[in-house]
Amino acid sequence: MASVSADPPSVAGAAPFRVLILSPNPGLVREVVELLAEAEVGAVSVLTAPSIEEADAIVKEGAPGAVFVDLAVPENGGLGGVVRLQAMAPTVPIVPVLGGLDPGAQRATPVAARSNAWRLDRDAVVRCVRGAAHQQEQARRIFRLATHDPLTGLANRYLLEQRLERALARSRRTGRSGALVFVDLDGFKRLNDALGHGAGDRVLVSVGECLEAAVRATDTVARYGGDEFVVVLEGVGGEGELAPVLRNLRARLAAPFEVDGRAVPVSCSLGTALFPRDGDDVTTLLSRADERMYAEKRREAP
Repeated sequence: MASVSADPPSVAGAAPFRVLILSPNPGLVREVVELLAEAEVGAVSVLTAPSIEEADAIVKEGAPGAVFVDLAVPENGGLGGVVRLQAMAPTVPIVPVLGGLDPGAQRATPVAARSNAWRLDRDAVVRCVRGAAHQQEQARRIFRLATHDPLTGLANRYLLEQRLERALARSRRTGRSGALVFVDLDGFKRLNDALGHGAGDRVLVSVGECLEAAVRATDTVARYGGDEFVVVLEGVGGEGELAPVLRNLRARLAAPFEVDGRAVPVSCSLGTALFPRDGDDVTTLLSRADERMYAEKRREAP
């Protein structure tokens, strides 16, 4: 399997539109990239597969936005291959071609050259691909609204629980442990009352950015609710490996945040749970970390 990237004008930060081409023909790849540019779908990622079997594996990992199937390649299974792919990804546009997007061109196969039956309406294909890209982007936006906190942009509680479930499954499979860190801001209500809710919101955004900067890109930082955050750390072997991570988190959160030109000090309480030592399910781990966070808050209360 190979991949080709192309970057027509696109909205900054938008995920690329993924297209799968079942053909070893580099000429067809170039034609599809040109067509995608014509469709103005933004940044694209083009995957190629030499056979229907490899295409199956790609589709199972994550359905692309569109698929081009070269019927001149015997390994693609002809129209039967098209039907097979459509059954696997019923909402994905699948475009059958014979050697290229213009079967009447010189490079076309003899079968294609003898018949106009497979001539594609290029405008129709462009409209179809453009519609698929728009639909995919809309689905992506809806997914983000459903899984991310609108204020901080962090994972919300739903996405946190989904990722923690997957982390637990990987832990069972690999035998590698992990950790959960519950973070609660101390005295946040007083801060909100003193500075106003707008300033309080900016503090929450800054805390989220601070937590993300303190951990790996593969870890999950979520806003659990209000002034509570949760960090999921995979591959943490025990208290010894967790300790430096906690020191880093505390050090970063101890520095005052600048809000509206003033330095705003923020303190926090942390509670941890190791998996599978402290539990092997989402509810138990969150409960243990929450209990330990409140125990620390009580110890440090004046």
